[in-house]
Amino acid sequence: LWFMPLFFLIETFSGSFRPMEARTTMLLLLAVSFINVFLDWALIFGNAGLPRLGVAGASLASGISVGAGAFAFFVLALFRDWALRPKRGVCFSAAEASKLIRIGWPVLIEQAANPASRFTLMLVALWPLGGVAVASFELVTRIAGVASVPIAAFNVAAMIVVAEDIGAANHERAREATIHTVGLSLVCATSIAIAIGAGAHFFLSLLTNDSELIRASIWALRLFALGYIASSVGIAYRGAYRGAGRSQAPMMISLIGRFVIRAPLSRLLGVGLAIGINGVWIATLVSNIFESYALRMYWRRIT
Repeated sequence: LWFMPLFFLIETFSGSFRPMEARTTMLLLLAVSFINVFLDWALIFGNAGLPRLGVAGASLASGISVGAGAFAFFVLALFRDWALRPKRGVCFSAAEASKLIRIGWPVLIEQAANPASRFTLMLVALWPLGGVAVASFELVTRIAGVASVPIAAFNVAAMIVVAEDIGAANHERAREATIHTVGLSLVCATSIAIAIGAGAHFFLSLLTNDSELIRASIWALRLFALGYIASSVGIAYRGAYRGAGRSQAPMMISLIGRFVIRAPLSRLLGVGLAIGINGVWIATLVSNIFESYALRMYWRRIT
């Protein structure tokens, strides 16, 4: 909770930089992910001369890496004319502010749902499963953070292209661009998922030398890889929705997927049916499939 302002800052800065400097945004977020992975390895398990903090180390690693990323974005923004330097003659516009709020508040809720759904999973499924399950979830989540950076590029691409095409009143081209972006995102995600699935033991061993934890996490990581393929479709469609100024539908679909499907199903499979941590990732796979399918079907309806 103490680090929540830093998460809001980096979301704000990265959201501002994406349309203007997509490559810079990708590189910075990738650096944040790698710093997070290294600090997880160091602080959770007491490596590199740092104290062994366990789960608290994971939280501290996230806070430090996100704080460093937010600071880096801030420094860059100081040297960008379009970022923190107001231009002469530009004054407050109630119409523009209203439009920003209308599009922005669902995105804010959707982003806030990420840590909220994570805490819900901890409460209903992971903590009851014990310390190994929590540590396994953290390991897989760190790898997921790095893997998500390339796919995020397709979210940005869809948002920019759809916004340009709709601004030019070329709705047919916006539909075609969305289809192409979703296809590219799916191909990219499938390639990464195959690499993760085939090298699951290797990737996990980079973060821990605990053989029991690695064994407990191998199939969890492979299940994540399957869900990663499914989520790549939804990520691209979310960019298209935002580019079209329709951010409420992704918000509602995300809330249903995370709180109505994933959390209860994680409890049922992981704890009720004693599948363990793999049950949590099966539930995540199901919710990712639901979200991507719902986003696709509603997009077809509105376009």
